[in-house]
Amino acid sequence: MSGTLGERLRTAPTPWRIRAFMYAVWGIAGTLVVIGGLMLFEAWTAIKTVGKDTAPSIIYAQEISFSLADLDANAGNYLLGARKDQAAALKTFEDRRTTVTARLVEAAKNITEGDAERVPINALFDNLGRYLEMFAEMRYRKDNGDAGGAQGVYLNATELMHVKMLPAADALDAVNFKSLEREYQAQQFRSEGAEVIAGFLAAALVGALVWAQLFLRRRTRRVFNVPLVVATVVAASFGIYLVNTISVARHDLKVAKEDAFDSIHALWQADALAYDANGDETRYLLGGIRSGLFEQQYREKVKKLTTLAQADDAMFARSQVPLSYQGFFAVEMRNITFPGERDAALKMIKNFAAYDKVDGKIRAAELAGRHADAVELCIGAGKDQSNATFDRFDAALREVIAINHKEFDAVVDTGMRALVVAGVLLPIAALLVAALALVGLRRRLREYAA
Repeated sequence: MSGTLGERLRTAPTPWRIRAFMYAVWGIAGTLVVIGGLMLFEAWTAIKTVGKDTAPSIIYAQEISFSLADLDANAGNYLLGARKDQAAALKTFEDRRTTVTARLVEAAKNITEGDAERVPINALFDNLGRYLEMFAEMRYRKDNGDAGGAQGVYLNATELMHVKMLPAADALDAVNFKSLEREYQAQQFRSEGAEVIAGFLAAALVGALVWAQLFLRRRTRRVFNVPLVVATVVAASFGIYLVNTISVARHDLKVAKEDAFDSIHALWQADALAYDANGDETRYLLGGIRSGLFEQQYREKVKKLTTLAQADDAMFARSQVPLSYQGFFAVEMRNITFPGERDAALKMIKNFAAYDKVDGKIRAAELAGRHADAVELCIGAGKDQSNATFDRFDAALREVIAINHKEFDAVVDTGMRALVVAGVLLPIAALLVAALALVGLRRRLREYAA
């Protein structure tokens, strides 16, 4: 239709159209810098949130959980054991207390979710003081021959631990894991759109440069405008690089979260649960009306770890884990991703089976009236006794965590670094394209001016 914008553009003077091409290239390049920069920053922020902010808070919460569980177990060991056992129990108790305090301080420094984190952290600080007061009273009574009074104090202390302290640690874990999941899902959705937008802008920039090149070829009879050709190559190459960087960042975030951190999280939860089950073993031997309850709690925790307490080599030899196999160990077995992880996970499962077998011997000795033998199996230092077998399980579990954590840290650091590099190169590439377009098109404008 006569008089439309398209018609006016087609009939506009050549110099005017050359300037329009130059301004279009500049405008698209500037838009790509702004929008591309925002997309790269969003991707960088998401990886940082998952890898540097939220994940450490989750790990702090789980370290608090397992340390509290083992602290409580060793308070029971102190009460259960003779003088020779009490020194070892007291040393471990102090080590765990130090870890809890340090991790609470770190968690307090890394609050990102407001009161949802602050409330459980304050509860843990407050109740830890109360628990330590109870432990001091228990020790005093035990050391002065009041075994019954000491046991009563300990039962109140372990109730405080399980009713208020461990649930607070779980709440701290839950709020941070929910934040991690939320950020992960949001960024996965955003990055899909970011790839499309980045690709569209890069294609528009290349299209404008190609169109300008074809226009000059028709109007000025020049085969190539070298600066425009170079600008087109730069724009196309960087566009591919930018889209690929955003795509790789999404993949890196998936590897970090789904392949590595989901395993890390499940294994830390398993570790805390196993330490608490180990405490139930001690509490069972303390006797009294709660012995049956502590045995039941041990069994429930073992079931949460694994529905197959005794490892079946034939089952694990198959690549697919049966649906009937459930628990935290099953979560890990279904998420094997990295070299060496499967063998380490199988070692962990077999070592826990060996520990659980010793637990069965402890309960059999107790039921047979051989209490001293049961206590020795539970808190003794022998390599085939409960503590040693548990330590081997714990070491194997930490090996699986270490494999996943190494990959998690590597992919987070690599992903963040790649996004920073892309963010630096983006304005450089855009300025280079704009400068080349200016050089190439200004030459033709000078011809018309002359």
